Amino acid sequence: MGPGDLRSLDLQVWTSPSGGLSIFTCGVQWGWEQDGLPAPASLRQHVMPKFSFCARPQLSLTLRLPVGASSAPPHIWGISFPDRGTWDPAGALADGDMLPLLLLPLLWGGSLQEEPGYKLQVQKSVTVQEGLCVLVPCSFSYPWNSWYSPPPLYVYWFRDGENQYFGEPVATNNPDRQVKSETQRRFRLLGDVSKKNCSLSIGDARMGDTGNYSFRVERGRNVKYTYLQNKLNLEVTALTEKPDVHFLEPLESGRLTRLSCSLPGSCEAGRPLTFSWTGDALSPLDPETTRSSELTLTPRPEDHGTNLTCHVKRQGAQVTTERTVQLNVSSLRILSNGMSVPIVEGQSLFLTCTVDSNPPASLSWFRDGKALNPSQTSVSGILELPNIGAREGGEFTCRVQHPLGSQHLSFILSVQRSSSSCICVTEKQEGSWPLVLTLIRGALMGVGFLLTYGLTWIYYTRCGGPQGSRDERPG
Repeated sequence: MGPGDLRSLDLQVWTSPSGGLSIFTCGVQWGWEQDGLPAPASLRQHVMPKFSFCARPQLSLTLRLPVGASSAPPHIWGISFPDRGTWDPAGALADGDMLPLLLLPLLWGGSLQEEPGYKLQVQKSVTVQEGLCVLVPCSFSYPWNSWYSPPPLYVYWFRDGENQYFGEPVATNNPDRQVKSETQRRFRLLGDVSKKNCSLSIGDARMGDTGNYSFRVERGRNVKYTYLQNKLNLEVTALTEKPDVHFLEPLESGRLTRLSCSLPGSCEAGRPLTFSWTGDALSPLDPETTRSSELTLTPRPEDHGTNLTCHVKRQGAQVTTERTVQLNVSSLRILSNGMSVPIVEGQSLFLTCTVDSNPPASLSWFRDGKALNPSQTSVSGILELPNIGAREGGEFTCRVQHPLGSQHLSFILSVQRSSSSCICVTEKQEGSWPLVLTLIRGALMGVGFLLTYGLTWIYYTRCGGPQGSRDERPG
């Protein structure tokens, strides 16, 4: 600073702990002096700069600043009261004369706002929804002389309009300062302030938190500074955030599944959340089970496509938010049964393989282990067998391929000859040599039978048989 650099100050001071506010505008003149006289230019680096200012018409205050110690506090050189004389460092002040002393820290901090070394990096504007939490990153720096014994470093966040000397900050690391009751445990300093971290955590944001906030640093008598040029503007809006529902997809029918519900932006600093679940898939569950952020569910095939809703409400608030998801249940069921199918030769047959699955399963048909032509099957799993021949029987198998696994269904087909088909075969064989031979063989067998019968009859009638021979024997 040089002569003429500082012309006026807009001072905001508090004259009593009760919060009475006074505004003073004072002109300030200062120069180099030695023993009360202007100092020679050659000696100005060794003498004390003095500045005098008028705080109000009835007093004047003289301060002296050590040369080369821009961060050192000024010394009270004298206070002049036109109606009561002049006070010097050896004197004492009455209670009514404490105003100049209250001006000192403000003058010291305010007059050095432009001084290099004081920097604050923080977002200028932050928006958070009601009931949620937000972290405001922040870092700061300040000039500090290491040759001083290190007093504790205290930092503060104040809301605009709050008395920074006697008022309550919204957050601080100073154990001797009481924070505002409405921000206690909701506004917290995060990080290590010794590493110049002034990050602010805001939990359970309320509409009344909307406003501007300033950061202040204090260390001993040398550093007392408020970063008025970098204020944080906080805006709290209505809650529109939807909860998130987490679970592994797809759900498998018959398998126990765990689902969880959470509200993004919520944190432990806020008021507790109340969860509830509704949905058609939850009807068999105990109502107490649906009042937690986590839900266990064993889905059924019929639950596929139904809705499940998670409701979130903050205790003490009337605002409720919810999220609805549609269940995607993976399932596989073969509705047909394997069987033995008798059929008459020449008839047609349709074999049906019915599958209830999600996602849709792929079907294929096999006969005695060999794949059939896909043209014989339909998308619905129907196998068409027209005009079945005698040799087309066997085992027909429907194989089902699905992400949950594969299954198969078998049909045993037995072909029976019809009576009409036998007649046709006989008529077709007339006039052929096998038939002639059969007829000749039959005729010969008939002739042989007749000869045998005739010879036997002649023997018994003409010769009398064995009985007649026994009668002719002598007695």
